[in-house]
Amino acid sequence: MQKSYVLILALILILAGTIPVSVFGAQKASIICGDSVYDPGSQSCCEGKVYEGQNWGSCKGVCYNIDQQVCCNGTPVNGTKCLPNCGNSYYNPISQSCCNEQVKEGNYWGECGGTCYDMTKESCCNKKILPGTYWESCGRNCYDPNNQSCYNGTIVTNIGFKPCGDLMYNPLNQSCCKGIIREGVYWGECGGTCYDMTKQTCCNKLIFSGTNWKKCGDTCYNTKNQSCYLEKVYDGTGCQVCGDTCLNPKNQTCCNGKVYEGEGYRACGDSCYNVKTQTCCKGKVLEGKQDCVY
Repeated sequence: MQKSYVLILALILILAGTIPVSVFGAQKASIICGDSVYDPGSQSCCEGKVYEGQNWGSCKGVCYNIDQQVCCNGTPVNGTKCLPNCGNSYYNPISQSCCNEQVKEGNYWGECGGTCYDMTKESCCNKKILPGTYWESCGRNCYDPNNQSCYNGTIVTNIGFKPCGDLMYNPLNQSCCKGIIREGVYWGECGGTCYDMTKQTCCNKLIFSGTNWKKCGDTCYNTKNQSCYLEKVYDGTGCQVCGDTCLNPKNQTCCNGKVYEGEGYRACGDSCYNVKTQTCCKGKVLEGKQDCVY
């Protein structure tokens, strides 16, 4: 009878959590957890339930593995950090999308007019979902830029057309100059005037006949019969430098840095003479052809 009393007393003390189970030969300490007991050295007690391992905790009444999850706003979430909210849940922005407070698999979902759509297969145009990813807005309508154009809110079924004034033109065979459509792709604007680039030249905002005009300083010159040197225009082509000017080697001669009309000029001392009509004698120029006496 005395032995039974001791066993009953020991059981009461165990349930009260005041003595270790080692009294009965086990090497574990037991603590009450709900309707059971657990070993805090190898188990966890969460919300009155025993879990294996010491890595369990409570997240607003829900038990979670603290090594594999985090408690985000009262909800256990897999991973090591809290994810963005999406409605009443969470989503991973790397692999998921949040659309209209709904979690969608894939990060390519968008919202269009209150509806979710797949941006890899659809377009959102004027709050409407259309098949294909190429649709663009044109006023209140939508158009396909692969075979249509948009001008002033109007859809034109001509690919590549561009606006010109109040009309549209085809840049493949037309030009637009000052709001006027011209046939051909060679029209340009020069100083506020349209010109034909195949027959004319624009130089210093002036239009010249022919295509061989170029700028020379503040003026322009014709490369067919003129030359430009130090921003000055000279008659003739093939300009050669002579001193600080330019000469035409066809009908001019450079002597001692000066330009002489005609050919046959040579240096004579500090001067120059014409070998056909003058004589150079002892560094002096003599008129006429004569013998030089030394």
